[in-house]
Amino acid sequence: MILCRQHLLGEHYEHHMFVGSLRSGRIKFGHYAGMLRIRELSSRHGELVAEMLARGYNHTTPLRHIDVIEVLGLEAYLESDPDWVEPEIDVKENERELWRRCVSCRTRMVELGYRFPIPFTEEELKNV
Repeated sequence: MILCRQHLLGEHYEHHMFVGSLRSGRIKFGHYAGMLRIRELSSRHGELVAEMLARGYNHTTPLRHIDVIEVLGLEAYLESDPDWVEPEIDVKENERELWRRCVSCRTRMVELGYRFPIPFTEEELKNV
């Protein structure tokens, strides 16, 4: 996983904040359209936890599937609107943004031998 420590822990934290905000009624899940894949929230949390543990970090905040689906009523909402399509997330563009904006993520990408399928423009390379 190419995320630096700050982004890895930040995304993990955002998952819990999202569930907590939904549970309290402060937001509707449509506010996160394009930022989180609602149907994959539990599995993505699991990926983040696996990476955290692989790096030797502690994890004491489970996010059970029931918290995401049943307690929050997302499944019922999704079933009530059969035309709702979860927005796509442009993963490659997000990776390019990490490269441009975060020196720590860029360093991890280089260390991991990460290759971008979409080349950077000359202007983009000047700004890194």
